[in-house]
Amino acid sequence: MQANIEPTATGINMPVLKNGDSGEAVRLLEQLLICYGYLSPKEFDAYFDADTKKAVEAFQKAQKLTVDGVVGKLTWRALGSACKR
Repeated sequence: MQANIEPTATGINMPVLKNGDSGEAVRLLEQLLICYGYLSPKEFDAYFDADTKKAVEAFQKAQKLTVDGVVGKLTWRALGSACKR
């Protein structure tokens, strides 16, 4: 499924990801969620499923973002800066 592309703060376009999406952007998302401890390595499959959505929602809640399970501009930005905190 093709995801919509949205510009981030750095000017790099990252797709809006949601349940049902798959591909390289989901692979990157899951790798970040694993690194931050929100997703188990055994759940890594480059497919945005219920486990990925739950991990995204937990990350969004921790970052005080709107908890909707959709990875848009603000969630991508937070994922990119979470390791700096």
